[in-house]
Amino acid sequence: MVDPRGIKENDPVVPRSGIDDSHRILLVLEAGIGAIEREDLSECLRFLSGKYQDAWGYNPKLISAFVKRAFKEFSQPRIELQESPTVQVNNQQALAQVALRLKAFCQGRSNYLLGDSNGFNKLALSLEKEALGWKLVRVQGLKPLGFDERFLKLIGSEIGLPLNEAEQKERRQACMPCREKMSERFGADQRKKSRHG
Repeated sequence: MVDPRGIKENDPVVPRSGIDDSHRILLVLEAGIGAIEREDLSECLRFLSGKYQDAWGYNPKLISAFVKRAFKEFSQPRIELQESPTVQVNNQQALAQVALRLKAFCQGRSNYLLGDSNGFNKLALSLEKEALGWKLVRVQGLKPLGFDERFLKLIGSEIGLPLNEAEQKERRQACMPCREKMSERFGADQRKKSRHG
């Protein structure tokens, strides 16, 4: 039995025995979901590795800015899992696969940011075991608003992710479909129309 009096809030809990790495990772994922739903930026970032790097160029600083902006634009996020994540551990690395839906409010209307009423967004989360526990080093498969995952690169320019000339052109072309999707899901343009005329 562990004496809980020695555990401090926000300190990592790294059991020495009794819990295997797969179970620890499930606890990290559960805590991460809780942090997102509470809109607790610092707690979300606690599970992010300083080595984080994905295919779209996001690093820890950009992920922090992305999550901060998401919490400002959307509220009351709720995550629904299709089933318990599957976890494969290989020494100090692990891969967690999870299918989820993320619903949030924007401009007073609730709808899906990831997945939709017909299905779940399937993610592959790469983690690494560090001194302070398991940390997220890469995410693959995020499809915000149902767009292809490359869309993350384009919207990243709003928080400082550099785009080359071709990517800037692609971003401008994606702007209208994105606005339409936001209007469809959250009524964004309808609210603007009612305010402006």
